[in-house]
Amino acid sequence: MNAIRSLFDIISTDNEGIQTWIDKSTEGLLLPVYSSHDIRNSGFKVSTVDANAFPAGFNNLCDNSLKISSEYLREYMVSNFPFVRNILLLVEEHTRNLFYLENVFILSEIIKNAGYDVVCGILGTSKYNLNTVSRKEIILYPVEYNQRKIAVAGFIPDIVLSNNDFSSGKPEQLFSIDQPVIPLPEMGWYRRRKSEHFRLYCKLAEEIAMKYSFDPWLISGYYDWVEGIDFKSEKMFEETGEKIDSVLKKIQMKYNEYSIPDKPFVFIKNNSGTYGMAVMTAESGKDFILMNRATKNKMSYGKNKALVSSVIIQEGIPTIDMLNGKVAEPLLYFIGKHPVGGFFRFHTQRNKKENLNVRGMLFDYDNLCPMDSGMFSTAKQSNVGQENIQIYKLIGILSTIAQAYESQQIISHENKKT
Repeated sequence: MNAIRSLFDIISTDNEGIQTWIDKSTEGLLLPVYSSHDIRNSGFKVSTVDANAFPAGFNNLCDNSLKISSEYLREYMVSNFPFVRNILLLVEEHTRNLFYLENVFILSEIIKNAGYDVVCGILGTSKYNLNTVSRKEIILYPVEYNQRKIAVAGFIPDIVLSNNDFSSGKPEQLFSIDQPVIPLPEMGWYRRRKSEHFRLYCKLAEEIAMKYSFDPWLISGYYDWVEGIDFKSEKMFEETGEKIDSVLKKIQMKYNEYSIPDKPFVFIKNNSGTYGMAVMTAESGKDFILMNRATKNKMSYGKNKALVSSVIIQEGIPTIDMLNGKVAEPLLYFIGKHPVGGFFRFHTQRNKKENLNVRGMLFDYDNLCPMDSGMFSTAKQSNVGQENIQIYKLIGILSTIAQAYESQQIISHENKKT
């Protein structure tokens, strides 16, 4: 079975129909201003495995990606927030993470080149004059609040563009201002659940699969989740093990259906996590229940030492993508509905079934660079062709739409409360 070949045949023969379906699915829906999507291709299936509402890594995109990012950001703002002239880029206080600061600098350049004035702000109380990894200067100003307005150093923004994922907790200050905040603060990891994103993503996969009469499993995956887990006391461990075995059983049935000889596995991840933290693999529920102390410690905390209390059990998709002979996975970036490029994450010490988002990972941005033809570049040292990339774009837009539905649910919930 070659899922890529069959899916590419659908795209190439009815690209107009797919675009019409996408337009209909997004009608009246505010897509995220930006997003990034981690994708895995096993050859027999391909799916998103993570979706970022506050993406960093813009510093890993090629120059042409940055150029069209500015063009599409302008288009997005004119269409959805035409009153905007001044933008506050709200960022995290990663003052020692020079690569993150590089990302902040590039984002501010994208905003400037889109024709807007921009200042970088933080929710802290100190001003920082910093240098990025490439020695570019950047200033982070503490935000100020005055009569339901937010400002920094006398700069009053029309809108707040957040690149802070709020892993540390709910940003109470942002709920008392009149200026719009995008993405919604409620999309932060203090509230957001990966399991909810995948529920919405799988629903979209089912819809498009029904339209074109193929198995939605080819572009999605089985998953489950557990709330109230405690890695120190092992609370909910037995229940988690049972759910792992249930997911594995479903995967094995699909493997049998398609004569796939591989052994199924799952990723167990922090359900509200990022940066590849609190992630492990398992081939049985017992693997999870009998994990060693070091793994327990690793799984106990996410970013900013936030305690992990919910996990998603996600079908493991081995990657066949290779770069210079090393296992790799693509990350695609979107501005609104437009794919603006991406790059490959690869690792010299990891295999095709392992998490690549760990210390020692490397990035390659010579691939997945948008060209004037509308195609994305591929390099000789990669086994990824244009067929793959067209599928990755489709997966990316489905994941983007799922994020928009997440935000829509938040707005609907808040409206009911009031």
